[in-house]
Amino acid sequence: MVLATIDGTGYKIVLILHIVLMFVAFGALFAAPMLARAEGASRPVADAMARYLQRVAVPSLAVAGILGFGLIGMSDKVWEFKQRWVGIAIVLWIVELAVLWFGVAATQKKVAAGDASAEARVPMFTGISHLLLLVLVYLMVFKPGL
Repeated sequence: MVLATIDGTGYKIVLILHIVLMFVAFGALFAAPMLARAEGASRPVADAMARYLQRVAVPSLAVAGILGFGLIGMSDKVWEFKQRWVGIAIVLWIVELAVLWFGVAATQKKVAAGDASAEARVPMFTGISHLLLLVLVYLMVFKPGL
């Protein structure tokens, strides 16, 4: 029994939620470097960013990925879990979650606690996160290796 087709309203609603949650997950992460430069590496900014990542960004990314699984299931076999781009996207999604939680958020917490050496690692983890997002978007748009 097919729950929806890729042209159906249900599929499109889940797709919109999937995309919006990605904006929620990454919006502040793109603004963070500019904010850090404007405010300096202040503890309140780092603390706010760490809380945002843990309470909003990582959960949004997790739900967006789960909705992605739903989109595959709802696609009436147009997209399948055995397709190479889907498998690579799942692995990169898991890596992205780990980078956000254990890299960016944890490092921001250290900066907020006053660890000056952690300040240098924030841009690295943020850059890795941006690169992973770029690859994920590429996979979702072009679906290579069908």
